Amino acid sequence: MSGVEWIRELVQAEQQMEESGVVDIDSGMDPNHLLVHETLRFLKELKSELLDSSSVFNQIRGAALGGIKVYSIARTDADFMLFRNGTKLIFSARAPGQISIRIQSGTGASQPLPTLGMRDGPDRDSEDLIQAQWGAFGEVVWTYQNLVVSTPYLVRYYMTRFIKESSK
Repeated sequence: MSGVEWIRELVQAEQQMEESGVVDIDSGMDPNHLLVHETLRFLKELKSELLDSSSVFNQIRGAALGGIKVYSIARTDADFMLFRNGTKLIFSARAPGQISIRIQSGTGASQPLPTLGMRDGPDRDSEDLIQAQWGAFGEVVWTYQNLVVSTPYLVRYYMTRFIKESSK
């Protein structure tokens, strides 16, 4: 958890303990709650970074047509998609600790996401999954195929793939 939210939860747990007289040793360390929170937080971080990147792309490109639009999706508070020329790049929470990234063409069919040699061949999935793994001291680490994800590189990679796919 970021910021001071985890401290607020500690205070609330302590107040509940004082009121009820029952000690909850695991209070504030619920892994399921933490995974849900971190999944939504990471999706919001990705959305913010992709909004910034899309804005810069649209400004540099300068044309009204062919710009990137970013939309929220109603599934969760954090799900979103990029849209351009009938192509969608969709980021959604599939489960706590699991984020799905997929591309859809104007036909509505999911297309395999071309990857940089990570998954070659005809049996590629039509989505990439970013998975949470537990790090030291309850840290949530985001990974792709068991490799740690760097947000700036993830944004750069998917923006590049989306621009190439949506320009066709």
